[in-house]
Amino acid sequence: MFTKTQWYIVPLIWVPIFLYLFHRSFEDLSAAGVPFSAALTRTTICFLLGNVIWTIIEYGMHRWIFHVECWLPDHPYALSAHFLLHGIHHYLPMDGLRLVMPPILFTALQYPFTQLAYALFPTWVANGIISGAFAFYVVYDCFHYAMHHMKLPRLAKGQKSWHMEHHYKEPNLGFGVSSPIWDWVFGTEFVSRPKTVAK
Repeated sequence: MFTKTQWYIVPLIWVPIFLYLFHRSFEDLSAAGVPFSAALTRTTICFLLGNVIWTIIEYGMHRWIFHVECWLPDHPYALSAHFLLHGIHHYLPMDGLRLVMPPILFTALQYPFTQLAYALFPTWVANGIISGAFAFYVVYDCFHYAMHHMKLPRLAKGQKSWHMEHHYKEPNLGFGVSSPIWDWVFGTEFVSRPKTVAK
């Protein structure tokens, strides 16, 4: 039951959290005497940096956590854990209840990253970055659902084709779901060319 999630649960849980963290970042600066416009600008810059950081985390988790099957021991527990984590999505790619990350799983996966942010940066910076990463996570998960279950505008059809190539042709390439940028950087773009227009 922990592998099934309705798509709307993701924004329902994480939008209030990222808004709260953005507000906390801004409030911490305001409390320190930073003028309104400067505090808003600094918080927004951290938020946008968090958006970019999320795209790297998205690529890394998809490549090195969700597609770890080639390094797994041939053991029923390891194989079952991997199947429940991501393999079931490849096995049933059109299952509408397995297209977004269950809240318990995202809570576990985000913890080391958020703790690292708090260790590296002042609290207001960390909160701004985390709010941006969480915001882009919501966009990523909802976009992933839409790619599998909705008719998309022309602008998004190329990325849908990219993701369908990952599902149906070359599952060990094309790990970027919301963007192919990190696939180009790390050399994991497709050997064959995805179609430019998807149905």
